[in-house]
Amino acid sequence: FTGTIEISEALSVGETAIVFVTDGDLNTNATVAETIDVTVTNSNGESELITLTETGIDTGVFVGTVDTTYGTTAGTDNDGIFNTTENDVLTATYDDALDAGGNDPVAVTDTVTLVLGTDTDGDGIPDLVDLDDDNDGILDTIENGCSNDAALYRFLSDFGLTNEIATGLSGSYDASTDLGLPTGSVIIGYDNLNTSATAGRYTVSTTLNTTFTLTGTL
Repeated sequence: FTGTIEISEALSVGETAIVFVTDGDLNTNATVAETIDVTVTNSNGESELITLTETGIDTGVFVGTVDTTYGTTAGTDNDGIFNTTENDVLTATYDDALDAGGNDPVAVTDTVTLVLGTDTDGDGIPDLVDLDDDNDGILDTIENGCSNDAALYRFLSDFGLTNEIATGLSGSYDASTDLGLPTGSVIIGYDNLNTSATAGRYTVSTTLNTTFTLTGTL
């Protein structure tokens, strides 16, 4: 068999690259899924040795992955993750010991050129790895932590409210400890809030303008 190697056809900074090697000669034991090692290099000089695992017990097809993150200079070799930026080129190399004719062929390669991906705030760092992808000064880990579930099922008890129908409520909640910050650092105020009789929910009125205010120091 003559071996081949493939790497992801399209890849954005921060995504995981997938590498495939197909070579029936490497399927030396038809009862177990075997492994092989291949080298992937970045045009910035970084190199990663990754392990590929056979996709089944008798396939001769091997697959493995290597992560990427944003970085303008080469990272540490063989640490499992590439520092990458736009237009970096990853090259996966497989040196087949024997081809279909029984000869030792030249090593085969496949490449992928990275793209930056979505960059909402235009700072050159892709959203996938940007700690503040809208550049509003609030970390994404804080913004994205405000899920619908948290709003629906924690809100009323946090604010000292009960499951009853009420309208036009006003008050505030100290969210500092939720964020690991000193008391008084983050205060969430509410005005013209309506509550539901079930599941600790709040509702937004079509006639009252419900207002939430975030104040404090991060």
